[in-house]
Amino acid sequence: MTDLENNPPEPTLRIPSRVRARKVETEGNEIREQFRSELLGSSQTDATPTFHPHSIPVAGASYLAPQTPSAPREPMPTPAASGPAPGSAVEAGVTQSAISPVPATVSTATEPDPGPFPGSLQPIFEDEVGAFETVAATTSKQPRTAKQWFRWGFFNLIGAIGEIFILAAYVVGMFLVWQVYWTTFEVEGVRQEQVSTWHEQLPEAPQTVSNDLRYDAPPPIGPVNHGDVFATMYVPRWNMLAIPIAQGEDQYILDQAFAGHYVNSIKTAMPGELGNFSVAAHRRSYGNSFREIDTLQPGDPIVVETKDAYLIFHVYQHQLVLPEQVEVIHPVPGQPMGTEPTERLMTLTTCATATGGQFGNSHRYIQHLKLDHWVPRSSGIPVELTQSGGN
Repeated sequence: MTDLENNPPEPTLRIPSRVRARKVETEGNEIREQFRSELLGSSQTDATPTFHPHSIPVAGASYLAPQTPSAPREPMPTPAASGPAPGSAVEAGVTQSAISPVPATVSTATEPDPGPFPGSLQPIFEDEVGAFETVAATTSKQPRTAKQWFRWGFFNLIGAIGEIFILAAYVVGMFLVWQVYWTTFEVEGVRQEQVSTWHEQLPEAPQTVSNDLRYDAPPPIGPVNHGDVFATMYVPRWNMLAIPIAQGEDQYILDQAFAGHYVNSIKTAMPGELGNFSVAAHRRSYGNSFREIDTLQPGDPIVVETKDAYLIFHVYQHQLVLPEQVEVIHPVPGQPMGTEPTERLMTLTTCATATGGQFGNSHRYIQHLKLDHWVPRSSGIPVELTQSGGN
């Protein structure tokens, strides 16, 4: 085999069109079949077959170079039964099975090299590649129109705004997680610790149920410094949640998961006094102290423990008001200041939505209670502290 057969030429240009490539491949197959049929039907000569280099399939090329067929040959004589005829192809060592599968053109003459794109194929590829190069050069150098600049700027602006919204949503989401959950996690331990600390300051008392129920005025608490804890409230409906009560409704007091006694804007009564003992607490942050205020039902007890007594209040009414409707904590709720009170009341206030929901502070959820009786600490605990979950 020659050097061209071992190292067939590679095409220097790629086929730019799949349709054109399939067409060229189809034409090449037709030429190959024509030459194969001629080879099988022609007579063999003593000359050594010469393979044209461009008739050998080249890796990566899907075409077959058209060749000018050689002159017709005489039909191959039928070999005698006694053996191959002298000078035949079989005698020369070339068999039909070795010749027929070769997709090559047999020629006894050396033909000129048609180049990398033989025959009529070369103009086709050159024209199409040149056209593609012209279009690419024209497209790359064409400046943007005003409409294209507008579209580019508009879509980039929309993308930037979208990214800002995503970042803002992430920040707001993290703030809500911190406000609603993390702050509660931080202060729940502080609340329980304060309840224990306050109890350590009190004289020991029996933990049995007392039958000493009293309906007169309970013992007075006396003066309390601002910010100090002076009582603890227990809510059986809320699984006996214990909440410290501190003097003042300041933000730092409420942020410790305490219930703050109203004494700043309006000075309300102390527990057990005639008037309206009013407290405020967070609902959905910093301990969630009054989170389930809307679950209280008429008749539910709330127990307020002071240094000398247990005061038992019963729920009788709830309201949903605006923040400026401060008359709910007046000595007589709903009545002007100066109205003389005749009952010992208690009022719970916390934030709410317009429908009473937890996640909002546009309104205030109010629960009103009345003192039913009280029990001296020295006589034991009230039965209500044994009824967790309600009355």
